[in-house]
Amino acid sequence: MKSLKDSQRLTCEEVEFFAEDELIEIIPSVKLPVINLITGDFGPFEVGIPVTVPLWLAVSLKETKRCRILPPSWLTEENILAKVEEERNNPNSGLVQLHRHYMEIASKLLLVASDDLQQPFRIRKALEDLLDLRTSKLRKGLLNVRERTPFVKINRASWMELNSLREPLFEVLCTFASLDNSNETELTSSTQVQSQNVPSQEAQNRRTLRKYQ
Repeated sequence: MKSLKDSQRLTCEEVEFFAEDELIEIIPSVKLPVINLITGDFGPFEVGIPVTVPLWLAVSLKETKRCRILPPSWLTEENILAKVEEERNNPNSGLVQLHRHYMEIASKLLLVASDDLQQPFRIRKALEDLLDLRTSKLRKGLLNVRERTPFVKINRASWMELNSLREPLFEVLCTFASLDNSNETELTSSTQVQSQNVPSQEAQNRRTLRKYQ
């Protein structure tokens, strides 16, 4: 049976599953009728005419060579590097706003539609740099949690980033709840121990990205 701590955290695959419902544009290469889904109707599909579909459907059509995927506007080397610079130039501020599923969408498109991306290898490298910077900020933020609190608010983190923080944050908050009369040294030490989980989650996120090479 899962512990409460384990139940708070989704697997990377589960987060990717939610990301596959995000909408994306494709250019059909075949004519298809309207596709009726629980989430709505998509199509009809006419050759050469852009249409919006869920990511999972776009991937399915791409894998069967029935469409070309139009990557989202943010998925270019130029735009990602701009975010890298923004994160780097503001090391003590919060995270830069990104798409809530930026890593999952980018990883999936790098796998199945690299031919629809401009300079996919450069995009992957820029994404890794962005992930490193954002993970470093999240780690520092966790280390700065000093006062006992029933909750922690994290702004502008993606789903995957939030999910990677669930376990260490859960442990930190449990530590706060269980302590009565602790001094600052004990509290700081406890927070630092829990924060060690963040690099391991960073490695897992990088594997999510790199498995699509």
